[in-house]
Amino acid sequence: CKMGRRQPSKIDRLPPEVREEIGRLRTDFGWTLDELLGKLRELGHTEISRSSLGRHTAKIDAVGERMRKSRAIAEALVAKLG
Repeated sequence: CKMGRRQPSKIDRLPPEVREEIGRLRTDFGWTLDELLGKLRELGHTEISRSSLGRHTAKIDAVGERMRKSRAIAEALVAKLG
C-alpha cells in the first residue's frame, strides 16, 4: 500500500483566475453545474468532467455555508455586546 500525497484534481490544476471565476459564478450568481461546465467548455477546458466539477462545487458550497454561519454568529455577538 503506497501512502502518497493526493494528486491535485483537474480543477485544482486550472489557472487560478479560472478557479476563482467558477467560485464567483457559483456563490454570487448560483450557477448550476451544467452552466459552469458550459463556461469551462467555452474557455477550452474540455478535460473537466461533470462529476469532478460536482465535487469541486460541493466544496465551494460547504465553505460558503461555513462563512455564512460564522458571519451570523459574529453579527449576533456584535448586536449583543456592542
